[in-house]
Amino acid sequence: MRNFNKLILLLLILSISLLGEQIKDPYSGITLPNKLGDFDRTKIIDNEKSNPGLGTTVLYNTRGVKASIYIYNMERKFITDGINSPYIKKGFLQAQSDIRRAADLGYYEIASKINTTSTFLNKKTSSVPVLKAEFTLTNNKNKSTSILYLTATNNHLFKIRISYATSDQKYVQSIIETFLTKVAKLINSSYTEWNVVNTFGKSKVYANKNYIERKGNFISTIVIYSLDPSGTDKTNGKPVSEMLMLEEYDVVKDQFRIQSIQFIYDDATVSKPMGSGLKWKPATGGNQSTLDFLKSTIKK
Repeated sequence: MRNFNKLILLLLILSISLLGEQIKDPYSGITLPNKLGDFDRTKIIDNEKSNPGLGTTVLYNTRGVKASIYIYNMERKFITDGINSPYIKKGFLQAQSDIRRAADLGYYEIASKINTTSTFLNKKTSSVPVLKAEFTLTNNKNKSTSILYLTATNNHLFKIRISYATSDQKYVQSIIETFLTKVAKLINSSYTEWNVVNTFGKSKVYANKNYIERKGNFISTIVIYSLDPSGTDKTNGKPVSEMLMLEEYDVVKDQFRIQSIQFIYDDATVSKPMGSGLKWKPATGGNQSTLDFLKSTIKK
């Protein structure tokens, strides 16, 4: 009997330790805590094996509020942090479309217009920019509020959906704010360090120390040009939100050349990689800024 009791105690300790386990998403590398504020992690769903690109779904619950986190990349390799990527815009429109489609199928009615805006997960520190959509649903005369947040981190889209009874808004508001603050801290720690190395007008140029390859005096790196306003692909007339370039630099002669270019369109589709003439040119202007960033990185 004593051995049996010891076995039960051991199993209880083991189960408690497993419940408290910190789990890392195998696809994005983002840590999924067992607890975020008052919310407990209840389930992790691996979507990637059956639906490549859809990543991981994580469910968190607390009294009166349900929160779902979706981490996915739509099979894209490079997505800049924050809310500027065309993948973010497409994902945000898709999320709203899914809500409307479910209403059309009769799961609920949309009682209020879907209001959209850009804000921050942590408003006090203006930390982690997100796109936000808020709306009210009715089901059997019961009203619920549902809020969507979307941003990008670690080359993945990071979507949060929070739902609660509309009548509980005053009670749950502070609980949700604490949860979002915890999530903002989680996202901040997982940014892939896409650094803005140059700007021209509202457009930005990003480089990332994680994608630098050096061979002697030569450095190859991925550079993302985020265009505002969009450019145009002259071959098909499609608007271009981003250009993904593989650039090579000679850190001794201060020269550069473009090895390949890939257009990312406003609708988040991608062109085939295109080669360039591979002619060396002096690194001036924006390219000099990229080179300065590369030099500062390799010195560390």
